[in-house]
Amino acid sequence: MNLKPDRSSNRRQRKALTSGQRMLIISGLIVLASAGWDGSALAQQDLGDVFGNVGSTALETSPEDELAADLQPDEGTLTGQVINAETGVPVSNATVILIWPDPADGSEARQEVHLTGSGGEFRFPRVPAGTYRLNFIKSGYRVAELKSFKVIAGQVNVADFPLPPKTAATAGDVMNLEAFVVEAAIVGDMMQGLELRMDSDAMVDVMGAEDLSKYAASDVADALKRVAGVNVVEGRFAVIRGLDDRYSSTLFNQAPIPSSDPLRQSVQLDLFPSDIVSGIVVAKTFEAPTPGNSGAGSIDINTMSYPDDFTLRLSGGSGFNENALQEFLLYQPRSFAGVQATGEDIVESDVNVSLGGKTSLWNRELRYKAVFAREVDFVSGLGYIEGLEPRPAFTRRRGSRVQVRETGDLALGLLTLSDGRFDLVQSEKSEQYTYYGALGIDLDEGGKHRVDLTAFHTSKNIEDVQSRTNGYIPGFDYDYFRGTFDNSPYISRFANNLYFRSQDFRFLQDWNAVSTVNSPLNRYRSEPNRPELGPLSYAPIELSRAITQDRQLTVFQLNGEDDLEDLLEGLSFKWVANYARSQQEETALAARYWWEALDAAAGADEVSFCGLPRSFPAQPYDFPTAPGPGATECPTSNAEGNWRTIGRDLTSIANRIDENQGFGRGDLTYEFPIGSKVEAKAGTGFWYENATRDLTFSEYLLSNPIPGSPGVVNGSYVTGDTPVELATNTFQAFDLAGVRADPAESKFSREIAAGYFDLKMTFLDDLDIIGGVRLEQIKIIADNRPFTGACLPRGSGIAEPDPTKTGNCPDPTALPAIFPGRYVYLDRQDNPQNPYFREDRSYLVDGIFHDQLLNIDLAIPQTPYPPGPGCDGPEDCLFYDVLNRDMVLSGLRGEIDELKVLPMASLAYRPVEGITLRAAYSETVSRPSFRELAYYASIVPGIPDRILGNPQLDLSEVQSVDTRFEYFWGDVGDLFAVGFFYKSIENPIELIVLKDPSIRGQPLLEGPFRVYRNNENSAQLLGAEIEGRITLDIVEKTGADLPFLAFFSLGGNFTYIDAKVARSAFEIQQPARYFEATEEDIENGNVRFTQLSSNRRLFNQPEWTANANITFDQPNWGTTATLSVFAISDILNAAGFAETDGGGQPEAYTLDEFTDSYYQLDLVFGQNFEIPRTPGIFTLRASLKNLTDTVRGFIYDKKATSQVYRERQFTVGRDYSFALQYQVTF
Repeated sequence: MNLKPDRSSNRRQRKALTSGQRMLIISGLIVLASAGWDGSALAQQDLGDVFGNVGSTALETSPEDELAADLQPDEGTLTGQVINAETGVPVSNATVILIWPDPADGSEARQEVHLTGSGGEFRFPRVPAGTYRLNFIKSGYRVAELKSFKVIAGQVNVADFPLPPKTAATAGDVMNLEAFVVEAAIVGDMMQGLELRMDSDAMVDVMGAEDLSKYAASDVADALKRVAGVNVVEGRFAVIRGLDDRYSSTLFNQAPIPSSDPLRQSVQLDLFPSDIVSGIVVAKTFEAPTPGNSGAGSIDINTMSYPDDFTLRLSGGSGFNENALQEFLLYQPRSFAGVQATGEDIVESDVNVSLGGKTSLWNRELRYKAVFAREVDFVSGLGYIEGLEPRPAFTRRRGSRVQVRETGDLALGLLTLSDGRFDLVQSEKSEQYTYYGALGIDLDEGGKHRVDLTAFHTSKNIEDVQSRTNGYIPGFDYDYFRGTFDNSPYISRFANNLYFRSQDFRFLQDWNAVSTVNSPLNRYRSEPNRPELGPLSYAPIELSRAITQDRQLTVFQLNGEDDLEDLLEGLSFKWVANYARSQQEETALAARYWWEALDAAAGADEVSFCGLPRSFPAQPYDFPTAPGPGATECPTSNAEGNWRTIGRDLTSIANRIDENQGFGRGDLTYEFPIGSKVEAKAGTGFWYENATRDLTFSEYLLSNPIPGSPGVVNGSYVTGDTPVELATNTFQAFDLAGVRADPAESKFSREIAAGYFDLKMTFLDDLDIIGGVRLEQIKIIADNRPFTGACLPRGSGIAEPDPTKTGNCPDPTALPAIFPGRYVYLDRQDNPQNPYFREDRSYLVDGIFHDQLLNIDLAIPQTPYPPGPGCDGPEDCLFYDVLNRDMVLSGLRGEIDELKVLPMASLAYRPVEGITLRAAYSETVSRPSFRELAYYASIVPGIPDRILGNPQLDLSEVQSVDTRFEYFWGDVGDLFAVGFFYKSIENPIELIVLKDPSIRGQPLLEGPFRVYRNNENSAQLLGAEIEGRITLDIVEKTGADLPFLAFFSLGGNFTYIDAKVARSAFEIQQPARYFEATEEDIENGNVRFTQLSSNRRLFNQPEWTANANITFDQPNWGTTATLSVFAISDILNAAGFAETDGGGQPEAYTLDEFTDSYYQLDLVFGQNFEIPRTPGIFTLRASLKNLTDTVRGFIYDKKATSQVYRERQFTVGRDYSFALQYQVTF
């Protein structure tokens, strides 16, 4: 991306002054000297009149990038350009006063004055090294001062400045030198943002260091929430214009770096603290020099600016989260249950140390910067969770006729089946360390060749504990349930136990109120050695998950810039060499456990209980402590006793990821005129990226606990007096440490080789036309080997071990087992004569298989078998069967090797000052990430299902059309912009939820899994965005005497995205039985839906996002305050799915799930102050985030239901932080 302003036309406008014109300037100097540069004297005389008779004369100067010929060793040249802060147009005949440093003897500082030329340029050819002030004066403009500008010996020092016009109300006022005073470091940021937006070849938004400070942005992710059309997912990943982060690229000083989050290909933006960031450029259109996966745009994090003087900054702060104070579960190693924290355990902290500056070495500029940061945060989500499903229609067959006796829920827009409502606590602690160092040097005295070396390392540890407790069935008549023990005619069914089979439960209450598949009342207590026992009907069902993730990212980068005008005028070259390493270690433990109401001493064949609970729904403290009939022992305290779990209810995961990436790019640019009215800029370059990822992973599979381990009873259960003790005993009883020590391995690689050419033509400085093409060779290989170490023999037999976990079974006829199992989507249950697993074909009537939902080719030869059960003819006897190791590997190996030609074209037209019209067209691709191609299951905080990759994924192709109108005015950056965009995506990558249909009642083995797929249909996005920013000094222009409003500014943006994708025929067909209706409901008009809609929202896309803020900035007081609001619509996070039997028939169905809409209100306050006799400036900063503590959650598809059904609802609490910063400059 070329974001450097084109100032060649300004250079051409510069002319030399005659000696007579110099005399006019000298006369102005005499007037200033006689006034003693005193404000009262200025009040007597308008400097516009003093210099007005200079007219259109311009300063005699050599080109701005040349040093004065007679420069002394301790001198430098100072040049710059003054532009109108509203329009960006050069300001001619402005007076520029250079004020020397104050002399040690207390005398008046020396001053030198020049006028700007017709292009707004000025030049002081010989200036001793030091720190200066510059004053800018022009009739019709506010008098302005640039403070603390450093001149370095032996080089050209550029001091461009945006001069603000006077308002109508103040046009006749006496000039005041303090009207517009800006530090040199700040004006550079202001100029960069203004120039980038007005002169860039792309549609961009720019955030500088000043913006990050204004919003108290702790990191890049926090800052990007304020950019139009950008929302941040999970607080870490940027989504541009509603397109998932896979459609955008993230660059670090123009170079890609790997993500340390295995679920994403974009790097986490919260890894970059604001102290290392010089600016963020968000481009919303693709350009030929940017990566080919920039269909939504790109984000470039720039860290390459340095303070002019040696600057030291120290800051420290603390804070707290309200919810965390109320309830926070601290992570405990080797435990699935957290420990309740106390107040002192959860105090947040934030420490930052940075220094930097510039100096001279061998008459060459030397630049340096170093940053250390440590941040600890705590947050707790508190609320509830409840899985809901629709009930299918109840039908009866009468001969050949099927009669609907009860209407399916989806026809009525209902979700009546519940798996129970539970209290939800999700606590997360994050601790991050960041180290950054940069060193730059000019290779020549003129600064035409410069090199910068950057080293960056960050490590982040995340500890997440989720607890689901106190379950009950909403709307269930527990009083009626209790009464059945004394009065029900079905009491004989229950004998002396409190366990019921699912069919028994239907006699007690309307069974339609409870899910027949997912309900804990049906599935929770199913045990292999006790098949007659069903669920514990009223005892609480607990679920706890503990996850720890250690992520590290290391980057070494070398950047170079070369001005090659000595070879050819207008020629320049930039290059980047980069090495990066990303690592993650993840461990996760999850368990379902319960408080046992049975007699702890009861034998395996004896069922007795301690008595009914005192109330329903029951909690542990509701049970009596005295034995009931037939019991010999009961728990002796209310909340302690028989907490239990079993192997089939455990999940243990350990993953290690190590990714290495090498990168290099070079960009050659040539600027040249074509005649007198056309400027051209041609660019070409290369790009090479090579990345490898090694993955080792292990997941605990079903086994019995080690006999004699603490808490083990009856050979299958692990017990504990408390959930914490139960968790400790569980880790030891199942030797989870030993399981993790024997992982499986997979390897991945990606190679991107690209070249590009683009050409920009500028006509009369008003019209830019850009065209380009990028050739990108993409090669990605996924070599998955998720072997479990077990081999399945032909026929009946006991599984044999494979010690190497390579799938090379000792018996060559055996089939190596994988996890997740092959029936998730690599094989079909369609062959009743399969030699390894009897596949039930009895229900295979128009069944839908997972490979069809995933839109993949199994690439397995169909196997013919002789006629037999379920095989009545030749066509019926062709089955999909995975029969050996090679077939397993063929389904698990993915490879993409394609050459893509990616064209782009754009134009920018500036019809009048301050207005720019833009349009662009481009073709790009989206690449699947390593994680999306990796066949292993992982747990993600906040997501109930495990994530599973798909090695058969392919590229997605994106076409984009963008238009934008921009109008700039006001004091540096006031603007109004509106844009429209359209995008088409072929084969978009999405998530769909699947289960292994060959397994029942074993949550670890069967899933559910969220699996990536290419949607076979094209997605269409149509959107609009509007953005505005204004300072309220505009009120003064109306004549109102309200000068205080000049310190306020308003900003905001809104983006609307209509993102749709067609559902596949399989998606629509699967839940058909849930839309069947009775004739009576049809006649009475009760039926609201007849099938799923043919279209749905594109995965991970919001419908709208909005930001707004009001800022108060009073420089004389040193006070700033910003009140900002961020809002976002609901977002599809998982497509609906059916749980099917072996023949592909649905047994249960879940609607599309969305992250619910929410808004967040933040308040940030800052106060600068000085301490007498102490150098430097202190800043006290306070922030209150999530001021209104708005409710968040997950919901089911609102367009398919008659009301809003919530899967979970929670708050994350208000977050308070306070910090003190000290900055000193020498």
